[in-house]
Amino acid sequence: SKPKRLSFSWTPVKYNAGYAVQLSLTHDFEKILFTKTTDQNSLSWQPRQPGSIFWRVKPLDSYARPTSFTSVFMLKLISAPPRLLTPIAGSLLALRKKTKFADFVWSKTWHANRYVLEFSKTQDFKKVVYSKTLANTRYRWINPLEGEFYWRVTAQVLNNMFTKPSKVIKIKILTKLN
Repeated sequence: SKPKRLSFSWTPVKYNAGYAVQLSLTHDFEKILFTKTTDQNSLSWQPRQPGSIFWRVKPLDSYARPTSFTSVFMLKLISAPPRLLTPIAGSLLALRKKTKFADFVWSKTWHANRYVLEFSKTQDFKKVVYSKTLANTRYRWINPLEGEFYWRVTAQVLNNMFTKPSKVIKIKILTKLN
């Protein structure tokens, strides 16, 4: 899902005619994302992708005297981890011979291009027993392992950054039913 609008604010300057605000992908402001003039000492902006954002403000003097930009500020926009939708915590997946698969579904993550689905016998995931990299938010595990497992998903977003892993959910899979 899309992130909320970001709010920027700064200390007002007396005797000004407004402010020039700049946002950039780079510290040197070679890749400007957004420039706006405002008469307020705050501004909101809708980010388009995760990554580092640099911003600065310059008061516009009401007497046309030259002014300078403030120091450069940086913030890092990150995507939230996926939210696991099904199966839910504590689920018992009793699989029959004819339907020997288990479906796993999670939410989309802002600008994700891949998801890493992992299963472990332990909640700390020190030993992953099954892992799959996927382009979508759904996976059908055919002939799954039997037993108690913890599952989680991590999203890969732009520039090979990864979100934090999702919340961990414990499930039990039984496969020897008629």
